[in-house]
Amino acid sequence: SETSRHFGGLLLYPPLRATHPDSNSMPIMEHVNASVHETRSLLQARNRVANAMVRFTSVATEREAAHQKGSQIDQTPSFLPQVKQEATICSRCFQLKTCAAFHAATEAGNANSFGCGEDVWSKALPGDELNCDADRFYLHNWMRALELEEASATPASRQVLNRSARERQGRGEACLGGLSLSQQSQHLVNEDVSEWRYTLSTSSEREDLTKCALSAGDFVMLSAEVGEGQRRGVTFLDRGNILLTDTKRIEVTTTAKLEHRLPIGSSIRLDKDESTSSTNAARTNVLGLFIDVQNGGDSRNLSDDELAAEVSRKEHRDKLRRLVVRLDRPCFEQSAMETIITPLLDTGTKQSRFGGIGCSAERLGISWTRLNTEQRLAAERALSTKDYALILGMPGTGKTSTIEFVLRCLLARGKRVLVCSHTHAAVDIVLAKLLENDVPKRCVGRLCRTNSAKVLPAVRDCIVNTECNVQQLKAKL
Repeated sequence: SETSRHFGGLLLYPPLRATHPDSNSMPIMEHVNASVHETRSLLQARNRVANAMVRFTSVATEREAAHQKGSQIDQTPSFLPQVKQEATICSRCFQLKTCAAFHAATEAGNANSFGCGEDVWSKALPGDELNCDADRFYLHNWMRALELEEASATPASRQVLNRSARERQGRGEACLGGLSLSQQSQHLVNEDVSEWRYTLSTSSEREDLTKCALSAGDFVMLSAEVGEGQRRGVTFLDRGNILLTDTKRIEVTTTAKLEHRLPIGSSIRLDKDESTSSTNAARTNVLGLFIDVQNGGDSRNLSDDELAAEVSRKEHRDKLRRLVVRLDRPCFEQSAMETIITPLLDTGTKQSRFGGIGCSAERLGISWTRLNTEQRLAAERALSTKDYALILGMPGTGKTSTIEFVLRCLLARGKRVLVCSHTHAAVDIVLAKLLENDVPKRCVGRLCRTNSAKVLPAVRDCIVNTECNVQQLKAKL
């Protein structure tokens, strides 16, 4: 029995660790005595999960291949198991709402096909949740799109192994090879961050590194490359970020010393690391437009405060669904220029404002004169919206400068603003611009979980560890 428990834990640990969102900081695991029957049940459940994962991967890969060839694709998501159709079990399941939502949207299901009766179905999808064809069509298409994206996505580490630096550069991808260490590393220690700073140079006289697809603030994977063709060898070194680029050199920081890791005769290559949030998180966000993902099961045992929070979430969810899914037009306040922007630019006004020198009327006025007509219109719309405002533009048209101006206007009015993006570098660049315009560091907080070495150096003094408690956060700010 002891041997069975040992093998059971051994088989369960690797997949759990591999799928953990932060595998480098696993929670403390405790040994729990289990009987042979319990271990056998766990192994059977693990086998069912493994089988579903293999089936999902193979079907998704086949659909991606069919999509590339232009063939007809089965519309049913491959990751959905069969509906259990047992009212007693389903009515108590914590995934009842999620299961019913997928059944309704992706399988055109209803109370009869769900097989648990009208009461369980109305409990899972009450009111107007997913009873509209537009809502079901939206959820179905997004789930299928995420599945295809997950199947076709190629991690940066796989690109390093499969393609040489010359091949990736030839395709115009964010990669740079043939680099070498031009001087000794510099060891930097800042509070809890220990890192190494390197200067990489190119031996090609014709190559201008400022014209490559990499720029300051980008997170990169550093690897050593030896040989060409079938004899090409790649050794992963570390992850880091670019501090600055020059015509012939690039400065990067890493969390590990590289000299002793470099193979003899190798060159260094940089590949942009554009890893984003997982597909599962994206599925949860899309699903959150239609059901309460924070409370997927029974609402009867909630306290009054929890019920009030659930009602508030439903109102917010209904509003998002009208705007995002059904494409209702966003609402804007009238005459935002007179009511919002002009008072902020008036140097003679006595009204109190926040944000320090960077948000003063003089500094905002200087920034306003530097904006062109389109940027001013975008800023006015962003400050007057009651729902949302979209600012579209090609790279280099001034979107970041416009966003930074809008942020300072909101700070001057005492607003709290959340800045987010699909890449960490984009957030860091906006925050760095705020600091460059003399917004105090106490007004800027850069959320970071553990590895602050990935944060742009200019904003590291503003790092707030998300694992701190409230008292520690107040002390930091």
